[in-house]
Amino acid sequence: EALLRALNGHLLEIQERSRRMDEDRRRWDGLLDAGLDAGILATDAEGRITLISRGACALLGYAWGDLVGRSAEVLFPEEAWREMLPRLARRSLGESGFSLRSTMMRRDRAPLPVALSVARTPSASHAFAAIFRSAAAEAELERRAEHSEKRLARAMESIQDPVLILEEGRIQSNNAALEALLVRRAGEVRGMSLK
Repeated sequence: EALLRALNGHLLEIQERSRRMDEDRRRWDGLLDAGLDAGILATDAEGRITLISRGACALLGYAWGDLVGRSAEVLFPEEAWREMLPRLARRSLGESGFSLRSTMMRRDRAPLPVALSVARTPSASHAFAAIFRSAAAEAELERRAEHSEKRLARAMESIQDPVLILEEGRIQSNNAALEALLVRRAGEVRGMSLK
């Protein structure tokens, strides 16, 4: 009778584990079928890809089954991977994860700027989960904004009269002629309140 109780206990334990694994799989399957504008992947503790979303495949140019079992390292340029490794090793990763702008490599080896978030998972079969989206449009906007700011600065410096740009009553930008008029050194005028 004791043997029967022990076997029954083991059977209940196995059923509970199976139930938890089924719940875990359903949760991951729901995430993996999410939209194509973001990518999701999970790795084991050694960094081998265990799950990948259709969105990740679309963004990276891979067929759905091509990456499972491969090291996540193949998805990053060497420098980006080296930058990420110390973050993955931190103990605090389990508490909050991390987010960063990085570069991933498409199948055709074209770089893909991404906004990437990585966290440990409570799952027994997946150690890390990463969510990423293309940041190419944002990178292009930042490049254009920087170019525009440089053009504005050149234009302002070419004007002989004092010029300033205000935002909420504070000087956000000015030329050297304004600094000379106010008898200030370069950079001292920026941020001054005109209220």
